[in-house]
Amino acid sequence: MRGDSEMMRLGHLAHHFMRLCGLSLAGQGITRGMPFVLRFLQENPGSIQAALARISHMDPGSITSVLSQMESSGYIRRERLPGDKRALQVHLTESGLALAKLAEQTHKKYEKQAFSDFSEEEIQLFHRFLERIEQNLKTAAEGGKEKGE
Repeated sequence: MRGDSEMMRLGHLAHHFMRLCGLSLAGQGITRGMPFVLRFLQENPGSIQAALARISHMDPGSITSVLSQMESSGYIRRERLPGDKRALQVHLTESGLALAKLAEQTHKKYEKQAFSDFSEEEIQLFHRFLERIEQNLKTAAEGGKEKGE
C-alpha cells in the first residue's frame, strides 16, 4: 500500500500470500493454522504438543483446537510420552503426510507466481535481504543496539 513502511508492505504481502494459499487449500480440508503444523510435523515427527504451540506462536488453546480438528479428520495422531503423563507427542498419519505435501506444492506454486518475472539474481538478492532483516530483528529482540542509535 502506498505510504506504508517497508515492513508493513512485507506484512501485507505475507498476508496476501497466505490468504491465496488458504483459499486454494480450503477445498482440501486445510484450515488456518494447519499448513504450519503440517510442515513442522513433516520435518519434526513426534514433536511435543507444548513445544509445537511455542514454536508456532499460538496459544495452547488454539493449538489444541487445530490439533483436535486435525486428529478428528485423521491427519495426526497424539500419543502420551512414556514417563510423562502430561506430554503428548504428535505424529502425522499417512493422510496428514499427503496433505502436508499438497500444502507444500500449493505454497511453491504461488511463490513461483510471486517471483515469475524476477531473475535468479534478483531472487537471491531478495533472500539475502530477508536474512539480514531477520538477523537485525533478532539482534533487536535480544536487546542489541539497533543501527543508527
